[in-house]
Amino acid sequence: MLQHVFAVMNELLDEIMISYPNAQEAKQKEMQEQMKILQTMSDTIIDGWLQVEEKLAFLRQSSKDEDTIAAGGTAEVSKEPAAVPPDAAAEWLPALCAKQPCLSHETVTEEAGRSLNIGQGYFKLYMFKEAVTHFRRTVRICPDSVTARLFLAMSHMHLEEWEEAEQLFQLIVKWTSHPKWKALGYNALGCIQAVRANIEQAEAYFRLAYDADPSFSGAASNLNSCKKNTGKLSLYFGSAELSCM
Repeated sequence: MLQHVFAVMNELLDEIMISYPNAQEAKQKEMQEQMKILQTMSDTIIDGWLQVEEKLAFLRQSSKDEDTIAAGGTAEVSKEPAAVPPDAAAEWLPALCAKQPCLSHETVTEEAGRSLNIGQGYFKLYMFKEAVTHFRRTVRICPDSVTARLFLAMSHMHLEEWEEAEQLFQLIVKWTSHPKWKALGYNALGCIQAVRANIEQAEAYFRLAYDADPSFSGAASNLNSCKKNTGKLSLYFGSAELSCM
């Protein structure tokens, strides 16, 4: 597992080192965000490893003390409890980036929350194939989690797996009454129709997205892009909105 994580981190850093000097400003900002996430990963892995070392040191000392007592000696006992953080080994991987909890009205199990956090970490690193695996697992554990289904659907969007994304977003817009979620769902459905060149249906979905949440500017931008009909559409999926929720 660690070897895979380090390989991915090094691959991303190599790509940034090569591309950054000649990249456009928007792409450079995206790379800077990736570097921040990689730095967070590095710091978290180091912290997690130090916690593991603390546990190992504690266990080694305990083992030595038991051997000393068994041999008739005395063991020095610390007056302060050993600092052994709970579940330390399981914490560093979900923190691939800053943890993003579900919205307050949605409750998931600890196992599902951990899987969701790992998926969100991969999502922020644009590693959507890996993210899908963890979001699917979250949905299996907590089928009612709209947050997990949103991230899963959006990951399919970025992988251009339109049919899978469409099925999920159709369910989401039926299930949820949350304005932002509904807007993201309708907007994504509009993008899928636009990709299929069903411009009229795409525009209808973008209007529904705007009606659901007028503060979501992506729908208006996509609608405008469809109306211009220059042959090359510039579509906004809404990933940034999702990551900020």
